[in-house]
Amino acid sequence: LIGCPQLLETGGTRRSHSDCLTNTSSNATVANVVTSRYERKINLTFCSADIFMPFVTCYCCQNTRRCYKTRDECRANCPACNPRCPPQPST
Repeated sequence: LIGCPQLLETGGTRRSHSDCLTNTSSNATVANVVTSRYERKINLTFCSADIFMPFVTCYCCQNTRRCYKTRDECRANCPACNPRCPPQPST
């Protein structure tokens, strides 16, 4: 069981789910940017697809546990690991 993160709605309001059973799968988005002939920067953004009961899928940032309705919103709003990941929030 994973604690229920809050889903960010349009306009910045939050909604939480009453049932906390989740099925989680994660992925990372990699942006490889060449800045010079010898230097490369890699930015990683970690989002997980969480399925809450009753079968509501949301996409959550791994390091902040903020959740969004779409994977694209998650990738756009989650902090990137550049070059180090931001610290995990305290529980």
